[in-house]
Amino acid sequence: MQQIKEQLQQILKNSDWSAKDRQWLLEYIEANDTSMLQKLLQEEFALNVKNGEKLNDEKAIKLLEIIHSKISKNTPGRIVQFTVFKRVAAAVVVIALGLAGYYFISSANKEKQSIAKTTSPSAPTDIMPGGNKAVLTLGDKSVIVLDGAQNGTLANEGNTSIQKMEDGKLVYNQSKEKPSIVFYNTISTPRGGQYQLTLADGTKVWLNAASSLTFPTSFPGEERKVEISGEAYFEVAKNENQPFKVVIAGKEEIEVLGTHFNINAYVDEPSINTTLLEGKVKVTTIMGSKVQFLSPGQQSQLDKSGNIRLNNNPDIEEVIAWKSGKFYFGESADVAAIMRQISRWYNVDVEIKGNIKEHIGGSMSRDVNVSKVFEKLEITGVIRFELVGNKIIVKPGIK
Repeated sequence: MQQIKEQLQQILKNSDWSAKDRQWLLEYIEANDTSMLQKLLQEEFALNVKNGEKLNDEKAIKLLEIIHSKISKNTPGRIVQFTVFKRVAAAVVVIALGLAGYYFISSANKEKQSIAKTTSPSAPTDIMPGGNKAVLTLGDKSVIVLDGAQNGTLANEGNTSIQKMEDGKLVYNQSKEKPSIVFYNTISTPRGGQYQLTLADGTKVWLNAASSLTFPTSFPGEERKVEISGEAYFEVAKNENQPFKVVIAGKEEIEVLGTHFNINAYVDEPSINTTLLEGKVKVTTIMGSKVQFLSPGQQSQLDKSGNIRLNNNPDIEEVIAWKSGKFYFGESADVAAIMRQISRWYNVDVEIKGNIKEHIGGSMSRDVNVSKVFEKLEITGVIRFELVGNKIIVKPGIK
């Protein structure tokens, strides 16, 4: 672990990345959790802020473009293969989120950011909830920070225009003209972010925090295929002649015709869970080609060993609570699972001390500061919290 950290630090210090540096970074991002890289970026940017450097919108975007060009240097062509594009986009997103952390710290409008200090210097900080934040990577690998972009047309990709609506949602409007080239876009949310978009076929997608969706800007072929990581909720536009397929973290594929379903595929969760609310889907594991058909109210669970099982009685309210702006902790939510949700939504690190075996149930809004979440959870007597900077320490409660 220390060797990887030192390698990342060395790459970040270099003013120009060699082909070997770029290859190593892309392979690292594809195979590992990127939290260490994000933390190093945030520390570097925070140091710049401490030294008195400022960064406005224009300079922030310019710096992001420079970093992006360092990654994608010598990548041929405007349209690249799907898997290569995904790897480059992932690298750009990681750095974009690190840059966003730097920009948020240096922004004059600090009260809207994730950390708000109380009036007493000795008091712990409170942390505001997440919101609509995302980065969009276009077909030419240029990047748009969506929460800072103006409403209206953001770009045109082939026969599709990309619109940011007044409510902040992203909409892809495909013309009737058949595209000569298909472009792939990636939208990614940071920890503390979420976003909603409508694809060119009319399919609606909700992205939870720390998630990404890679998709074509139009669907001229025999099928509609997208790829996700993290968590997303789909309302698929029905088209019996053009099946809709979702590739999940390179491990599983969902095939549907017209349906509503939720996919939870975070790498730090014990399994990839696909929960069907309406319609019918076919779940196929990419390694081993195991198949599971789902009816409404059922859930497939693919564990780390590649085994797939059917849950006939998932807690639907718990599964989709995030989409409705709520936390809902049911019977399946132990303390570790609860804290993973809180960590992603409030963009904080979590350390659990002691052996806390009890489960905690209940629901609450996600649109509150983290102190309000603490208050409700501590009432149970099972756990108590300490907030140190941007880290939550979880301890057994005092009963």
